[in-house]
Amino acid sequence: MATALTFRQCAERYVAAHEAGWRNGGGHWLASLSTYVFPVFGDVAVEAVDLPLVMQAVEPIWTAKPVTANNVRNRVEMVLDWAKLRGLRHGGNPARWKGHLETVLPHRKETVPVVHRAALPYREVGAFMVELKKLTDTSARVLEFQILTAARSGEVVGARWDEIDMAAGVWTGRPHEARA
Repeated sequence: MATALTFRQCAERYVAAHEAGWRNGGGHWLASLSTYVFPVFGDVAVEAVDLPLVMQAVEPIWTAKPVTANNVRNRVEMVLDWAKLRGLRHGGNPARWKGHLETVLPHRKETVPVVHRAALPYREVGAFMVELKKLTDTSARVLEFQILTAARSGEVVGARWDEIDMAAGVWTGRPHEARA
């Protein structure tokens, strides 16, 4: 086997190899791993990462932050798969969901009830837009764009500048399936 690398080193190499193709780079990846995983097993040899370590990192946030927890679990799984394909570890992947962690952790829909929000009455939209215009942060502009286009949040968040012609006031968004 090649020189032993820590989980942190493997994660950094994985991110470096893939971030050029990611819309937001690897910052979110490394930030979430730095917060939840590296303190538990970042400095452990990647070959030694096992189910108890994965559970120690993921289980405390599984019901409190289910989306984050699943993202973290998925990222650990991908780094461990990468390490296995590089010959840095052997055996199964302790972070695998299907047929593995799904048997010991509750599914997300079991931990977080769906809460539907009431729609803003259409007569109040004008006043809301005036107040929204006063805010200067990016999220206010994103919400304004979403309201003006009547698009779904995932479409708006996934929009790319090359799809928007500000002069013509046209957004030629591609279908979701075409996005990388």
